[in-house]
Amino acid sequence: MPERSAPPPRRGAKPPLYRLHQPPGHARVILAGEHIYLGKYDIPESEEAYARAIAERFVLPAAGVRRDPDIGGRAA
Repeated sequence: MPERSAPPPRRGAKPPLYRLHQPPGHARVILAGEHIYLGKYDIPESEEAYARAIAERFVLPAAGVRRDPDIGGRAA
C-alpha cells in the first residue's frame, strides 16, 4: 500500500508558530496535533530545529522528497 503523505498546505496558509512553552522555557511547534519540542527558546539551535521541522512537514513533501524513517525521520 502506498505511503500517505500530508495534504499540501492551503494557499496563503501561515506556518505553525514557533512558541515558548512555559515554565521550562522550551521552544515548541505543534504540527498535525503533535507537540514538537525544539530546545531552549530563542536560541539559534531551536530556531534551526523549527525551520527543519517546517521544511520536513511542508516543503520537502511538496518537492517530492520523502522522509526516511531509518535515518531518524530526516529527508532521504
